[in-house]
Amino acid sequence: MNSHPFPLAVECCDASVSYNGKPVLEKISVGIPEKNVTGVIGPSGSGKSTLLRTFCRMNDRVPGFWVQGQVRVGGDEIYADDVDVYQLRRKVGMVFQTPCVFPTSIFENAIFGLKRLFPHLKKEFSTKGEQALREAGLWEEVKDRLHKPAVTLSLGQQQRLAIARSLAIDPEILLMDEPTSALDPKSSQAVEELILALKTRHTIVLVTHNLAQARRVADRLIFLREGKIWEAGTTEELFNSPAMPETRAYLAGHGDFA
Repeated sequence: MNSHPFPLAVECCDASVSYNGKPVLEKISVGIPEKNVTGVIGPSGSGKSTLLRTFCRMNDRVPGFWVQGQVRVGGDEIYADDVDVYQLRRKVGMVFQTPCVFPTSIFENAIFGLKRLFPHLKKEFSTKGEQALREAGLWEEVKDRLHKPAVTLSLGQQQRLAIARSLAIDPEILLMDEPTSALDPKSSQAVEELILALKTRHTIVLVTHNLAQARRVADRLIFLREGKIWEAGTTEELFNSPAMPETRAYLAGHGDFA
């Protein structure tokens, strides 16, 4: 039963992940509240990306992947035998560190998921594609070149196009793995502003090494270290009064952190 004071979009209960017997995440217990931005921070190699991918079962095809414990999305255990992984990924979208666009037009990229998951809505593709591009803050920049190759866009625009592609299928949760690390400052700011706008309708989980970014956009933080949750709480709590010395050292840029 959810004992948290807020509705949870994702909940882990003693979840452990390993690859070929090597532990990556150990006994993770945490709740991700709905319609918030939850930032995941920590040293390189602490398991941040693995945690993110665990929420949408993108680790399934990794050789030797093994998960124990419970991972629930919307209250449903996602590693149960009868789970439709494709439907799960409709609920849980993912945006990667490097913008992922397909070798086709801007508009075809925007409606890619719609065509595969909702072919019966073909008459609505144009409207839904435009809506997603607007929500991603990209429509005004591309409306006159929708049929140009997506690769002609700048990296920042490509990242927002990747976000639009996820938004087109109306996910409840959007996972973002270092979405601005390859972008210039102006494009990074555009994505950060987009994240803040999106949280009114979507739950966002953001992995970032950029502590200033975490402070700007995250409502809550999870600090991972050595595959374990060292500390979790509101962004204000962790930055202003961290309970653990390791958290304090990481946020201050000190300590043995790669």
